[in-house]
Amino acid sequence: MKILVLQLARLGDIYQTWPALSALKRELPSAEIHVLVREKFEAALDGCPDIKKRVLPTGQILEPLFAGEDGDAEALDRLSRFVSELKNEKYDRIVNLTFSPVSSFLVDALCDAQTQVSGYTRHSDGFLNIPDDSSAYFYAQVGVGRSNRYHLTDIFAAVCGVDLQPEDRVAKIAAPRTRSGITVHLGASQAKKSYPSEQWLAVIRELVLQTDEAITLIGSTAELGDSLKIVQEVKSERVTSQVGKTSLTDLFEILNGCKLFLGADSGPIHIASLTNTPTLNISCSEVNFWETGPRSAGSRVLWSEAIGDTSPRRVVKEAVAMLN
Repeated sequence: MKILVLQLARLGDIYQTWPALSALKRELPSAEIHVLVREKFEAALDGCPDIKKRVLPTGQILEPLFAGEDGDAEALDRLSRFVSELKNEKYDRIVNLTFSPVSSFLVDALCDAQTQVSGYTRHSDGFLNIPDDSSAYFYAQVGVGRSNRYHLTDIFAAVCGVDLQPEDRVAKIAAPRTRSGITVHLGASQAKKSYPSEQWLAVIRELVLQTDEAITLIGSTAELGDSLKIVQEVKSERVTSQVGKTSLTDLFEILNGCKLFLGADSGPIHIASLTNTPTLNISCSEVNFWETGPRSAGSRVLWSEAIGDTSPRRVVKEAVAMLN
């Protein structure tokens, strides 16, 4: 059997798909599993075993639109060639975990009458087709302000038609090891989800005083200024920065080796879950922590309406309690 899984959302959604992919391979060991992701986020599949990565080259397809006259025709031609290449794989089953209108049209273009489909696709008249109950549940219930109380990892598994086992939730590249130190992720995908830098400074300064743990800062190049300020002002040899220096694969190694991870809602939260790293998640009303929060044993969530309303004192108190 040949299966195509579409996950055209962002990093966090891709990492939350890993357990379902593991369960698919466990339940269908002879299946060939392909996973389609966007070019920008393909690194989130690095290290995911037993799958073949397929990449949607969005930039390459859309490039002609900005190159002058007749660009739309060339862009459509490139898209058609990409779809034809995928369709020639003759997938027996297509699982769409993207839940977007665009992805539904792509699935419709890739399948034929014999293809087993779950997730959004299209009826023959062009209207949205949601063929499975789990995707229909997502359509009706999932999102900020809606009634869902299931975690996305479980919803993705339900759309795939698999039952997750404990071994599916921990990445195979996360080998057991001795843990030490605290890792702090300074950023998030959006400013309104990011814990303010001045409050991180207060948290880290107090953790240096109240614990003996080494503290490693991580983040993207956007957090370089914040990390430099923290290191300079805290003035402790136990505080080091890896901000802007790590790949996503490097984060598996870092998080798999620490005692405690602190961060807002972002990709490293999901890597921490895949490495079973105890996590203190600083959350707010911009996300549903019960849908995307940490799944590691012993993890905790601190919630406030606005993320800056969670005081550094409260963060430090919970972090110290988790370490003890």
